[in-house]
Amino acid sequence: MNNLFSRFDRRYIAVALIVAGAAMTFWQAWAGAIVLALAAMLLLLPETRRRQPIDELKDLLHKVGDGQLVARLPHAYADPTCESMRANLNSALDQTETAFREILGGMEASANQRPWRRLQTTGMHGIFQRVLVQMQALLDNVDAAQVSVAREALL
Repeated sequence: MNNLFSRFDRRYIAVALIVAGAAMTFWQAWAGAIVLALAAMLLLLPETRRRQPIDELKDLLHKVGDGQLVARLPHAYADPTCESMRANLNSALDQTETAFREILGGMEASANQRPWRRLQTTGMHGIFQRVLVQMQALLDNVDAAQVSVAREALL
């Protein structure tokens, strides 16, 4: 769930404090100096709450290496390179999970004599689509073999 301040950059507060400090200098110089000192402290404090995109990518890849394909990176990154990596990784995980689910569903349908269940390749790209097309051909061959065995048994 997104928080109202989840994408807030504290530099905006620093800019507001600098503008307020400049305005206060016309009223009292010491008041302007205090506000400007607050802005400087705000800018110099280290930012420890925000996780780096590389750390999040590393954690996700570690989960994938452990066989957990359900985790995703839902939040966009400001860096275009990290954002591209995030989008491509999420897409690859989605397609991998979908391909596994389709293959298992097709095999279960074949085992239960439901040959009308077809593997869905919509939205799949590259090797994911080719594997599903090949798997459908294999399932069709298994269905044809089952029909042939059933006909032979009737004779």
